[in-house]
Amino acid sequence: YEALLARAQDTAAQPAGVDEAGEGTPGAAALPPAQRPEVTVAVSLTEFAVTPDVEEIPAWARVTLEISNDGQVPHDLHVGDVASPLLDGGNTHEMTVDAPGSGQLALLCTVPGHEAAGMRTAIPIMGGEDADMDASASTSQGDAAAPDNAAAYEGPKPPLPRRDPAAPARPETTVHELTLTVEEKVMQVAEDVWQQVWT
Repeated sequence: YEALLARAQDTAAQPAGVDEAGEGTPGAAALPPAQRPEVTVAVSLTEFAVTPDVEEIPAWARVTLEISNDGQVPHDLHVGDVASPLLDGGNTHEMTVDAPGSGQLALLCTVPGHEAAGMRTAIPIMGGEDADMDASASTSQGDAAAPDNAAAYEGPKPPLPRRDPAAPARPETTVHELTLTVEEKVMQVAEDVWQQVWT
């Protein structure tokens, strides 16, 4: 018991995301780089849309938002915990936010009713944790038998099972005992299409 307790205390004292050898583990939390990339995004507010002039931003970027109310009624812009003042039509404001390492940067107007009317958008974050996971997944796609990987699948390719469509003869008895064996395996579900299925 004492040995197990000591082992548990040592594990609890280990910094998160670092194994006993001091190397990063897959569960380690990603941290922003010492020098964040800097980008400037112009954002137009109108009735009723939030329109940035970019389609994506880099992971961990320091984003300067140049906001202009190009509409006729007051609008604001909220990005996480950072918010602009309420801007009358024709007014502008500049603010800076730090993008995370993955996901999206959500932009919205918090004037009552405006978000529901369409004043919300999100800018995808590229080149960060999601990209790393996508790259890792792409290296193993050839081993996956899935609907979205039919062309790249390189694993076992059993022949397409073909069965007689005629129904078997009806048994004479009224009580039947059946054994159903369920297994997961790769099957050809259509001509030259293999998938991992339960049978």
